[in-house]
Amino acid sequence: LNTMRIENPEVFDDAFWRDAYQIFHESVQLEVSWAKYIFSGGVFGATDDMLENYIKTLGNKRADYIDAPFLPYGNVTNPYEWVERFSAPNGVEKNFFETKVDAYQTGALEWE
Repeated sequence: LNTMRIENPEVFDDAFWRDAYQIFHESVQLEVSWAKYIFSGGVFGATDDMLENYIKTLGNKRADYIDAPFLPYGNVTNPYEWVERFSAPNGVEKNFFETKVDAYQTGALEWE
């Protein structure tokens, strides 16, 4: 996208960003509807508002990633900040099932 901005700056006019803003809103609303449908039976620790705020947070992150001149959902807060720690590629925390064992410890357990 950055290369396109350099090579074709005329494309990224006000009309382009108005369309992008609309696409962001429509996409987030579709994701919110889908999440509410999927979790309609209820999930411990997840309310409809929390799911919606999380998806809006992702929309804001995507807009920021492409350097959009707008933040589609203002200062919405992420209700699942712990997800970021597990999702960050350089984070300290890792998903147990997605890691490779690289160190073994022997003699840690005592069997009677």
